Amino acid sequence: MHTAVQKTYAAADTQPQPGLCCPKDYQSEWVSYIPSDAFKFNYGCGNPVMKSAIREGEHVLDLGSGVGIDCFVASKIAGPSGRVTGVDMTDEMLERAEGYRAQVTSTLGFDNIEFRKGLIESIPLPDDSVDVVLSNCVVNLSPNKQDVFAEIKRVLKSGGRIVIADIVSDREILPEHQADKDLWSECYSGALSVRGFIAAINQPLWTESP
Repeated sequence: MHTAVQKTYAAADTQPQPGLCCPKDYQSEWVSYIPSDAFKFNYGCGNPVMKSAIREGEHVLDLGSGVGIDCFVASKIAGPSGRVTGVDMTDEMLERAEGYRAQVTSTLGFDNIEFRKGLIESIPLPDDSVDVVLSNCVVNLSPNKQDVFAEIKRVLKSGGRIVIADIVSDREILPEHQADKDLWSECYSGALSVRGFIAAINQPLWTESP
């Protein structure tokens, strides 16, 4: 499924796909410094960064960062003493994000953003290194969701937090639909049920060892 998802989002970087996911608007004061062109390629389904109560000086990780919209918003909030890391597996998205980063950091007057290539099932960061993990309509795209949640736990500092905006289903997705790579890449057939999502979050991996 990774290859299918990469192909879909590489194409979406070349030509905007307004029907791909359902990005939410941000209040203008939080995005006025971000190049307007970036929003043509924004494919999230929510606004997790504004729900995450980021504090100045924190290290924020955005999983599946795309062209970097949530990273840029988090950057301003975390301030020059903070740090923002975006992780994405698609070269085309990373290249575009780096281009926008140069414009954003020039406008803000500080640079606390980095983008890294990687899978959200194998986050390229050390243990206990992140204060906040953001994810905007990305968990549903992973074929190995338990690995995603295990990695989130690994990189989070004690007392850290995660804010996820994602697509869930009110019923289990049929196996034949899960096998449809196009539906998976378009954020439909890879969605967990509400019950399944809650179970994944509350799995034993999140329970502290005695």
